[in-house]
Amino acid sequence: MNPVKILHTSDVHGEIDRLCALLSRPDYDLWVDTGDLQPDRWREGARANFDRQQAWWADGSVARRLRLALADRPVVLCYGNHDHYEFGGLIDAHHVGVHQCAEVLGLRFAGFADTPVIARDYFPRQRDPAALATLVRGMVRLAPDVLMTHAPPSGPWSHKPAWGLPGLAEALQTSQGIQAHLCGHIHERGTEGPQWVGPVPLYNSARRHNLLAVTPRPPVA
Repeated sequence: MNPVKILHTSDVHGEIDRLCALLSRPDYDLWVDTGDLQPDRWREGARANFDRQQAWWADGSVARRLRLALADRPVVLCYGNHDHYEFGGLIDAHHVGVHQCAEVLGLRFAGFADTPVIARDYFPRQRDPAALATLVRGMVRLAPDVLMTHAPPSGPWSHKPAWGLPGLAEALQTSQGIQAHLCGHIHERGTEGPQWVGPVPLYNSARRHNLLAVTPRPPVA
């Protein structure tokens, strides 16, 4: 089977001109975003940022620009901790969330948006370490081709251990079938090109982008 070329972005934070320029390139089959796509202002609170993000989409111009740049290519989406407004339906995105998988162009995607607690009253989708570790085990057991999370594994990939997902690095090192892990969240650890967690290439595209190829598994006879 032919490899699927994935354009991965994360932590765009409302920079729509830069994003549309990336999406207009011809050399990919599928766009994957791992969260924090929308504009927000950290100090203004959750309600104000929900309203800001809802207004950003309200006249339809952002969605039209994205659809034009995509030129009918599919989207797989994982929200981030700065995404107060759930916008996936506006761009016909496939969505991975807790206990949800999406199959697109022959690839299986699984993951979740939840992150460690940073500011409990501000960010949505935060969980304590025990709950995150349970999510990690469940998602890795699904053995998707591509694992998507907003946050990276805890450890050198997360800048500070408490900012990463507990148990994920250990799970990836012994995982079966996961061909890539896509994430963002930690801007200081964003890179162009893979980092590695055991045998699994990790792409943190926070404030950056990556192009990678993943080959679908042959169908089971």
